[in-house]
Amino acid sequence: MPMENRERTKLFIVIGLAVLFVLVGYFRFFHGKGVSPVQPNVAAGTAGPIAIPPVDFKGLRPAAGLPESVSPPRVARLPICRL
Repeated sequence: MPMENRERTKLFIVIGLAVLFVLVGYFRFFHGKGVSPVQPNVAAGTAGPIAIPPVDFKGLRPAAGLPESVSPPRVARLPICRL
């Protein structure tokens, strides 16, 4: 009898998952894909290129706290061990 209950439980789980997959597939691929009303052409209303004025950097101070130049990284020298 216990094996029969296990098989019955497995069958219910498989049937439940199958129903779940069918519902997910329906809502994912078919639901809400009806004929939509005609929408106006969005591309026709887009603006042309935007003109950006040039920026004058001559009047600005250099950023504080940043070093003017960076020194090269130091390399560790290990002593040579001879036997």
